[in-house]
Amino acid sequence: MQALLDDKKAKKKRNPRFTRTDSHKKRRLNPGWRRPKGLQNKMRLRKKGYKKSVTSGYSTPARLKGATERGLAIVTVNTLKELEALDPQREAALIARIGRKKKTALLAAAQRRGVTVANLPLKRYQEKTSSLLKEQEAKKAELQKKAAAKKKQERVEKEREAEKKLAGETTEQDKKQEEKKELDKVLTNKKGM
Repeated sequence: MQALLDDKKAKKKRNPRFTRTDSHKKRRLNPGWRRPKGLQNKMRLRKKGYKKSVTSGYSTPARLKGATERGLAIVTVNTLKELEALDPQREAALIARIGRKKKTALLAAAQRRGVTVANLPLKRYQEKTSSLLKEQEAKKAELQKKAAAKKKQERVEKEREAEKKLAGETTEQDKKQEEKKELDKVLTNKKGM
């Protein structure tokens, strides 16, 4: 495998830079590769002195096509099960377009297992996860504060009600229940008539 990787690197150095016909002459033409199609196109006819055209002879070895620079086969991953099925020595994970929460979980699992992630560098992952963890901790702290404040308020209300009952005062709930009972009495009396 290492011999193939070395061969690929050497080939890449030897290969010419494939550009579009006359892109060096006309600024409006993008230098990205386009196949020459003209009837008298010298590049298509492979004339001497003209730029080289893309052919199969310049291709990388078949076993390394679609592989990473280290020669790992790229496998698309959507779930943790798919990630666990990967062999870290032979395969690299390509995380699909999924949500941030699921992606960070996959990245953390990949880091634990030692699986290479093809579409996200480790440095960027660490920055993303640290910022996400900070956000999650801030949300947790905020929720805990709200829950504590709510509990405190409920406790204070219960204490007030207990004090009122001891003092003999009727609470608002008791008043509402008494009013409801009186209404029920009046309604039942009207029905009986």
